[in-house]
Amino acid sequence: MIIVITLLTCFGEPLPLMRKSVLKLGVIICIAFVVSVTLVAMTLPQIHQTLFVSYFTTLNLITVLFTWQDKSAAIKGMPRISELRFYVLACCGGWPGSYLIQQIRRHKTQKQPFRTIFWICSWLNIIVCLVLLTLYNPALFITHTN
Repeated sequence: MIIVITLLTCFGEPLPLMRKSVLKLGVIICIAFVVSVTLVAMTLPQIHQTLFVSYFTTLNLITVLFTWQDKSAAIKGMPRISELRFYVLACCGGWPGSYLIQQIRRHKTQKQPFRTIFWICSWLNIIVCLVLLTLYNPALFITHTN
């Protein structure tokens, strides 16, 4: 957490206190998502684990690159990447990378309704991952009482 805040202050002035608390919540949600993806991956056979983790890693790297490119285009006044593309990437699992780079580059952090739709897409992705987790390993959610 300290590393993320330090990185953010390297790209400009220190963040106000309110922005830091919102950032902390977003980082906690990103960590929870990564943990849930890891739990789902652990329940899969070895070949599927590799594919599953590779998918989310690659998708998040692509999303980071798109977000970085869109911010650069905004600064230069060049054609932009459509918001629909960011929504699709968020629904597919690329939202943690997008969220973190948005905070680092201060891109689309205040724009509405983008923020609301982005978080709806992110939560849809989290719900799908939790459903997959319960389908592949229901024992994680069943408590045994003796």
